[in-house]
Amino acid sequence: AVCGKVPELTAPARAAKLMLRDWPTSNQCAVVGIISTRRGEGRSTFAASLAASHSASGLRTLLVDADFGNPGLTNVMAASSSHGLRTALSNESQPGILAFPEGVSAIHFLPAGTSTPRGERSDPLASANLFQTMNGLRDSYDVIILDVAPLAESMDALAVSPFVDAFVYLVEWGRTQAADVLEALSETGDLGLSVAGYAL
Repeated sequence: AVCGKVPELTAPARAAKLMLRDWPTSNQCAVVGIISTRRGEGRSTFAASLAASHSASGLRTLLVDADFGNPGLTNVMAASSSHGLRTALSNESQPGILAFPEGVSAIHFLPAGTSTPRGERSDPLASANLFQTMNGLRDSYDVIILDVAPLAESMDALAVSPFVDAFVYLVEWGRTQAADVLEALSETGDLGLSVAGYAL
């Protein structure tokens, strides 16, 4: 399906794109995870803007809402979609990717999925199907942007880290407490997350 618009490009997203340009990837598709300390720091908007920036360069770009606790991108971009990453991980259906005609090539969007499949476990990203799903997506895109739940609430970043080439850590200037950032940075180091840079 072809859908409407995604958020406009932002200066931090353009800067992050340049920063990621020379970052080593495990194969031809670069997978980037967007993380933050808490909610309300603009993580989802930043992820969508970063996807738009890559798409405008002609790259086959997939934006994925991997925040099951509060799927903000899904609520804005595909509120009526019941299928998505959640149902793909449950092996019940195809992912249900939507196309947004932006830039030179369309941004493709994989919603979180609003329906709860039968017998789903509490943390969908712990599914044994995650490896198969991510590898299947990598075969079809040049860039995949994952909007991941905040570190203060979830360890989802750790679950997807084997498939992520680099994380971008988003911090809201003037709002995020320094102590929270320092604690989260310590956690990312302890968890072995590959953080390419930080966006304000």
